[in-house]
This record gives sequence, C-alpha cells and structure tokens, in this order.
Amino acid sequence: MRSVVINTTEITGALPHCPTAPSVLLVEDNPIVLHLIEALTTAAGCQVTAVTTGEQALELVKMKNFDLIITDIGLPGMSGNDLTQFIRKWENDSSKHRHIPIVGLTALPSGQTEKKCLESGMNKVLSKPLQTNTIQELLNNLLPTHHKETVITQESQCKLGLDLPNIEAELFQLEKFLLLDTNKGIENVDSEKILREVLQVLVEKAIPECTLDIQKAYSNKNWEKIAELTHKMKAGTLYCGTERLQYACLYLERYHKAGHSVLLEKLYQQLVGVLKETKLFIEQWLTSDKPTANE
Repeated sequence: MRSVVINTTEITGALPHCPTAPSVLLVEDNPIVLHLIEALTTAAGCQVTAVTTGEQALELVKMKNFDLIITDIGLPGMSGNDLTQFIRKWENDSSKHRHIPIVGLTALPSGQTEKKCLESGMNKVLSKPLQTNTIQELLNNLLPTHHKETVITQESQCKLGLDLPNIEAELFQLEKFLLLDTNKGIENVDSEKILREVLQVLVEKAIPECTLDIQKAYSNKNWEKIAELTHKMKAGTLYCGTERLQYACLYLERYHKAGHSVLLEKLYQQLVGVLKETKLFIEQWLTSDKPTANE
C-alpha cells in the first residue's frame, strides 16, 4: 500500500486544534481504522500526523518532535515491533534524553503479543477498537503534564466546550457523517454477520427504546436524563459505524454538560430526526442482498 501523510485538517468531523495540543503520530495501514483513530485522537485535543507504513513513520520521527506514537503492530513490511526497536536504537544512538512513548494496537490481543511488544520497547499495548476515553487515559498516563496544559488551554480558548466545534452552526452540519459506515462497523466487530446481528438489535430494541425514553425525558424537560440517555446510545454507535447518530448524541450530551442551554431544543430535534433516519437506513440495508465493500 502506498505510504501517505494525511492532512488532519481535512478529516471529517475533526475539531479545531488548540495551540498546546500534544503532537501524535499514528501508524496504521488500514484506512478505515486509521480514519477512526484519527477522529478519536483529534477529538481528544491532539495534533495528528498519520502514515500507513513503519518506514514512513521512522523517517518522520527523525525529522519532527512527537509527544506520542500510536502504531498498529501488524504493519506490512516494517512491523510495529520493528518500528519501535528502530526508534529506540535511534534515540539511544542520538543520545536523546527522552524516549517517545509508543503504544501498540492489535486486533488479536494475547499475553505473548503484549510480551513481545513490551520487549521491543513499547510502553503499552491496547486492543482495537479504541474509544475516546481510552485516548484520554493514554494522554493522562503517558503525558500527564502536557495533557493537563492542553485541557486548560482548550477550556479557556474553545468557545463551546470539550468535543464540540467552535462554531455553533457546525453542531447542525451532520450530513458529512454517514448514517451507516458498514466498513467501519465490520472492522470494529470483525465480520458482517456479527455487524448484522448488532444492527438488528439496534433497530428492533435500542433505537426504539432510546427514542421513547428520550421523548419521555423531554416531556419533563429533564435535560440531565436526556444527556445520560444520549451518552448510553453514543457508546453503542462507536462499534456499529452509525457515524451521524454518534455525533448527534455527542453534540447534545457535550453541549448540555458544558452548561449551554440556548440550542438544546434544536439539538434534541436533530437527534430525534437522526434516530429515525438511522433506523430506516439500517432496516433497508439489512434487507438488501448487496455485498459489502469488503466482499
């Protein structure tokens, strides 16, 4: 696969960077997984550089200063373990006073895999798929001082709040997010069969129940309950590939938690509409005999 450096300002859904954001290098040869991790890392307040091969990553490490490296272990050519060993050797040969924290990602976690990764010089090994809270935990644990400064800067400079765009109009520009990204969903759950089973539960149980519960909370103007329900729904969307629903939930929840109220009504109406659209789209996809892009 051709090695590319991705301009993160063009990533769909990327939030504005704050000046002191940690600089993170992502190394992943699967473009779907790479896009997902980029979105999560950017949402956590990081400046992201992404490449698809270990060779490209090693060259960048020698040219730029990164605060954190997140790499897939099973890269073609130079593997994640190989990359880590080369970086550690270069750091030692260059008399670097600080080793860059390196985190390995694997879809097939095992004790033996983790042992080999740690022996190569990695600081931590995580299982796919990553979630936003996992990224934040990494920043807190591996870059505690830097991340603390970043959070303070974001809170003081970003207008709306954590995980929210600076411009209010962008809260309602969800058309850029797919109703259903089947490739991402299959990547997260490992097979189309499992994805179909999960989506069946989503349209038959999760979405109808969530819609009723949210409408009930709305009738009582219980925004705290609505935020709680959207948080729960959002957690499920991370694995299903229902991007638009994910962001509809995220924006309402975070907007409320940030202490805002002016646009809550509009965000609620948007969420209800996206719930309906997502349910209809998934039902149509489930009854379709068309193969996915992976087949």
